[in-house]
Amino acid sequence: MKIHISDISTYLSPQMPEVREDRELSERIKDDVFRKIGIEEKKVRKRTPLRIALIAAAITALLTVTGLAASNYTMNNKKVQEGEKIGGIVYVLNGDGETWSEVKAAYPNAGMTFDFNGADNHNTNQPELRANWLPRLPNEAHICGGEAFADIDKLEYSETDDGIKMETWTSSVTYDPLANGAQYKPDESEILYSVGVSTPLNNMTYVLQGEVTVEKEEDWDNRHVLMVSSDYKKLLHYDRIINYVFMFDETTGYFVRVAGAADMETLEKIARNIEVRESGTPYEPEPAGTPRSNICIIDLGRG
Repeated sequence: MKIHISDISTYLSPQMPEVREDRELSERIKDDVFRKIGIEEKKVRKRTPLRIALIAAAITALLTVTGLAASNYTMNNKKVQEGEKIGGIVYVLNGDGETWSEVKAAYPNAGMTFDFNGADNHNTNQPELRANWLPRLPNEAHICGGEAFADIDKLEYSETDDGIKMETWTSSVTYDPLANGAQYKPDESEILYSVGVSTPLNNMTYVLQGEVTVEKEEDWDNRHVLMVSSDYKKLLHYDRIINYVFMFDETTGYFVRVAGAADMETLEKIARNIEVRESGTPYEPEPAGTPRSNICIIDLGRG
């Protein structure tokens, strides 16, 4: 004989049954359980809400401290949307360092912006880098050190099986055929690669111009890495595509830019073989009257 649930439920009361708590019965059951397992009730440790709250606060504090030790700084970037206006202010100072006037700075060709949870000011020593791999250069070429391409042959380097290894430390290193005296027409010369390191400030906006395409974004240990290409065809007098590898060290706040007309694979190999450290050279204070700004560009160029 089959019995269906629906048949049984016919005899149930349609009202919700009342559930009563029998405290006396509950206490007897608890005492009997404690007696059988050989534990006295007074030895049972009860965690009060205050104790639980203190434990939770301690765990939270520990995780916070651990997180800060692993990542002190962050790099944020976003692509500029069509029609979005990017700009800032240039503060023109007088000889006493006081603001004399403010001038708006606009970047109509901005393709990507960066901002950093970085240093408040440059009150530390400058960073410096050493490249443990650079592409092999033609026999007549030199390595240029310094952002002004001035210190030709000042850097010491040795040749490896597939490239060049720097032996000295510097803030930047560049190979530019035009700057190295090669026989190129100015409009045909391209900077093959340029490597530099700096400490970005957290009250600045950094602008990359051109039509920006993100190729890859990943983490290399403590370094957050962004690889992009920028098409400058919208900019006057510069119909080029430049590749960029940006590396931001989240423990030191150092920002490395590897950029050039070389292919992305070459620039990535350069970036993966870069060492960065703090130098013994402090940042020089800017002379009184030097204009200051809350925005700047980080494009590769000749200045």
